[in-house]
Amino acid sequence: PDRARFYPDLFVTCTRDQIGDLEATSAKWILEVLSPSTQGRDRVEKWSVYREIGELTEYVLIDPAFWRIEIHRRAANGEWALPTVCKPAEKVRFESLDFATSFDVIFEDVPAPPSDEDIP
Repeated sequence: PDRARFYPDLFVTCTRDQIGDLEATSAKWILEVLSPSTQGRDRVEKWSVYREIGELTEYVLIDPAFWRIEIHRRAANGEWALPTVCKPAEKVRFESLDFATSFDVIFEDVPAPPSDEDIP
């Protein structure tokens, strides 16, 4: 049977043939921005397909509603480690890209989630 086709929100590839494509078939890094209508598909369906991509080393899920960043990383032995949940006070590091940034940059212009004190 044909493999399901998914189109990530953002991906990085080192394969020249992949440049300009919308479907990530040889990505080393994939990012999905979650929404209430897509998060189930991003977390389950897409993730089960993406983790079969041999070059993929990081799968990033960003949840703007809760200012949550989850990074799934492939270990040197090829197994996927438990996801890293980034903390707002720390730099967000994408190891496969050798790049770090802050929550403020990632969530620029995104309203902050309600704090526990704001919830009645």
